[in-house]
Amino acid sequence: MESREFIGMARKILDADSLTRERAADEVTDRLNAYSPAQVSTLATLLSGVAASEKKSSTLEAALHAILELMSTGHVSLAFERTQIWNLRTC
Repeated sequence: MESREFIGMARKILDADSLTRERAADEVTDRLNAYSPAQVSTLATLLSGVAASEKKSSTLEAALHAILELMSTGHVSLAFERTQIWNLRTC
């Protein structure tokens, strides 16, 4: 994925509006083959941050689903994401 597109995706994931974050998480799963390994890891980290503080259940579900789909690429491990979410929740 080109840098401009990737940055746009990251911005949507971190948007203040929960509906925008939810749609962004859904978009992540639509383009799994478009990401580099570094982009997959970055998206998983951003989504972990969203999941750790998300109040809206549908947005949380979308973020967690996107993380699982990113893990299916082999570029993100379960231990990594579990640690990321735990660290963010305890901050």
